[in-house]
Amino acid sequence: MYDTIADITTACKEWQSILLLTDWEVVCIFVEKDSIPGMAQIEYVRAKKQALLKLLREGDYINENFPHDQEKSLVHELLHLHFAWTDAFTSKPKDSELYLQMEVAIDSVARALVRTKQKNSC
Repeated sequence: MYDTIADITTACKEWQSILLLTDWEVVCIFVEKDSIPGMAQIEYVRAKKQALLKLLREGDYINENFPHDQEKSLVHELLHLHFAWTDAFTSKPKDSELYLQMEVAIDSVARALVRTKQKNSC
């Protein structure tokens, strides 16, 4: 669980290294639950390789069916940076089939990576 900006920044840098995204400058912040549509969001400027990663605090997202996993959310948003160059995220509406398929794929990869890391940490 990330309680402070220092916690999330440390985790972000670790995951940037794992995901080979150290060439991106990523700033992490906590936001209020009504300011983003889900648990996390990333905004980026491709040409500058700069990103702002917005994350909810652990208790701010309450959904019994989909518990908030901050680490998975962090990894999911960072993975978007690898796909920042594709049309799926730059020119397609958020309800398009391609966009939705990319979201599902990114989420699956994020879950697998976090599970693998947690399993190897035991």
